[in-house]
Amino acid sequence: MRITAQLIEGRDATHIWADRFEGAAEDIFDLQDQLTERIVGTLEPTIRQAEIERARRKRPGSLDAYDFFLRALPHTYANTPAESDEALRLLREALRLDPDYACAHGYAAWGYEQRFLRGGFHPEDRAAALRHAHAALATGRDDPQALCLGAFVHATITHGYERSINALDRALMLDGNSSLAYGLSAMVHMFNETYDRSRDHAFKALRLSPLDPMNYHSYLALAWVSLFTSQFEEAVKYSALGIQVNPGFSILHASLVASYANLDRLEAARAAAGRLLQVAPGWTIGEFVRMDVVRPQLMNGLALALRKAGLPE
Repeated sequence: MRITAQLIEGRDATHIWADRFEGAAEDIFDLQDQLTERIVGTLEPTIRQAEIERARRKRPGSLDAYDFFLRALPHTYANTPAESDEALRLLREALRLDPDYACAHGYAAWGYEQRFLRGGFHPEDRAAALRHAHAALATGRDDPQALCLGAFVHATITHGYERSINALDRALMLDGNSSLAYGLSAMVHMFNETYDRSRDHAFKALRLSPLDPMNYHSYLALAWVSLFTSQFEEAVKYSALGIQVNPGFSILHASLVASYANLDRLEAARAAAGRLLQVAPGWTIGEFVRMDVVRPQLMNGLALALRKAGLPE
């Protein structure tokens, strides 16, 4: 059987998405499950991008909380300190209009977490990240996106993995086709050193939505699991794939440097180190280690590899 699925915006008859699916007729129920999983997993980021473009076209004076939220998303996806500032400005406007907007709290938590970990470790950013994370978890109990973002930030800031994993499991029960929830779950399980579950959830996220702009989380989880289990060729592959998704994310560049250094491919490591410093001028090993997102022993192992490439202390 060959089935074509298409999504059209009804008002303007605008084409948004289409895909083709093939399978054996005798496996019709299995094919039906595959169709459901792939369509739902693909539509989430596709519709999100279409909505972002719609919000960008609206006049500033006509923006509501949802529009401010949508305008903030591309800046949060970039995951750099400067872009986080703009995302947070827009999210504050969304929350001013709707103080109980669970998803806006979730992305605000993530924005402040980005600023805290890679913007100077200011205590007020840490406190704001936790405040918004707790709001996302409290007000978004039936919102998988808010739950997984709140859980992820809670895990990175506090290392409270049990609570975070419980919230992520609830998000996946609410939406078993959310690539975002699987990708962030992969990250938290990597922090928790439950590596098999991390791999499974990362691959599930990538299978559900291969073109999602948030897929760099899944690749980072796979890269660090590979680094921490001495599978350095795999770590190179996943770091490079993650950089393709988000070229400005310094942590993936550092991951690539460490992967090459552990293979004693020092020329490649130094070249990757140069690209890291272009992306993040002023980057240092000390600030990287201070993020403290995994056990000190693991962070120190990464730091040792980064020193081999000649990166600044």
